[in-house]
Amino acid sequence: MIKDDFEMNRIGKRMPYTVPDDFFGKIERNVWSEIKEGTKQVDERRKPVIPVFAKIMSIAAAAIILILIVNANLMENQVDEFIEIEKAFAGLNSDDQAYLLDVYGEDVFINN
Repeated sequence: MIKDDFEMNRIGKRMPYTVPDDFFGKIERNVWSEIKEGTKQVDERRKPVIPVFAKIMSIAAAAIILILIVNANLMENQVDEFIEIEKAFAGLNSDDQAYLLDVYGEDVFINN
């Protein structure tokens, strides 16, 4: 049910609430102080980015160096093992060497 006799002009233009003196001035000062504190916090948060990045990069470099050292040691061990196998093969007589070459020559997994 809508009343047709409602008129906006009767409401008037008076404020339905009051505020204390200097209320808006205090709000403005509070906002500016929060903004200043917020920019300080942002600046403080940005400072440790470079040291954190440097730490991450140094850890990554150390990991790469460690991998290279381990890999070099493994390669050295593989070369040593290959030399040992060559010495053992050279110690065999010619018939045994020929037999091993025939067997390994027919191996499907080694030749692929």
